[in-house]
Amino acid sequence: MRRTRSSRWDNLARALKNGPLDAPDNHQIFDELFSLAMAEGAIGGSLQGTVKLLREKPEFLNARKCLDLGGGHGLYSLAFTRINPMLHSVIFDFPGVIDNVTKKVLSGSDRISMISGDFCGNDLGSGYDFIFASDVLYRQEAVLRPLLDRIWSSLDQGGLLISKHLHIDDLRSDSAAVLFDLMFSISGTGSKVYSNADFCSLLESSGFSIVQIEDISNAASRSKIIIARKKAREAH
Repeated sequence: MRRTRSSRWDNLARALKNGPLDAPDNHQIFDELFSLAMAEGAIGGSLQGTVKLLREKPEFLNARKCLDLGGGHGLYSLAFTRINPMLHSVIFDFPGVIDNVTKKVLSGSDRISMISGDFCGNDLGSGYDFIFASDVLYRQEAVLRPLLDRIWSSLDQGGLLISKHLHIDDLRSDSAAVLFDLMFSISGTGSKVYSNADFCSLLESSGFSIVQIEDISNAASRSKIIIARKKAREAH
């Protein structure tokens, strides 16, 4: 992981001199190493903060089926299914992550299943009471809007999108998010970190109503959870 990050930071001088970098062929930032880094972050406090918030929500406790989008390390799905004994969690991640990370972590889990694919293009499934997305929606708007449309379609009516991400609202207090955004810029992937307001605006224009925004920051991460409910779209 350190070698991967180091190679990305080595691009900084080139990016400052020549502008944003083009992504190498077949380059994918959301890979096995990214998944393991997210697992480290979860263990560092984000998992505990997420569980503390959700275990008080009736919609979470009454849920029967959820999608853990890009949750290849499996820690959130494990926690969710232990808190809610009636919940079945579906983890959707890239084939390399599912084969090399998820299956090793979750072998023998009877209430967790897996889908391999690219969630920006492949079918997400349907009938979910909630969809949990942790640090995987750092996409350009042109990519994120179609994905949010498909998330909306995959949820049951009134279902929840639970988003846990870094957001840039203040350059000083959100310095970790600023550095994360810079890392995306020099990786050449086109990924980005949104402000809280811009992300909520995208959700609302994609058929969601904002239910709650909760800061679960800790020493390791300054994440916010945004809970948004699927609402009926007006007929045209």
